[in-house]
Amino acid sequence: MVVKVDLSHLPLNLKLAILNNQEFSSLPRDDRFDKDVDVVFLDVSQEVKEKVMTMVENILSMSNIEEYSVVENMIDQSEIAVLKSGDIEELGIFICAHCGAPFQNREQMMIHQRMHYIF
Repeated sequence: MVVKVDLSHLPLNLKLAILNNQEFSSLPRDDRFDKDVDVVFLDVSQEVKEKVMTMVENILSMSNIEEYSVVENMIDQSEIAVLKSGDIEELGIFICAHCGAPFQNREQMMIHQRMHYIF
């Protein structure tokens, strides 16, 4: 499976922090695509894709970067993007503040968030 990691919404210093991370840079790349700093294509399994998301979140966390979130494209499940938290809703992605689950609209998110208050 080819996973597209979209870093185009990040400033250069954050892109480089991710790209130069030893663990991230050791992931197998798919060389059929251009070597673009903004988009990285990885040749990994679905299971590893989840680990990549966690890895990028950890890199941002270790760099004390809290205003960005790692999200999965809801239409193309093979795409991961790193977006500034305020920009996410403009792209039609709504994130639960309690657990980080993504939703396609505010209503779905609000219904989901009610679950957190039941327990």
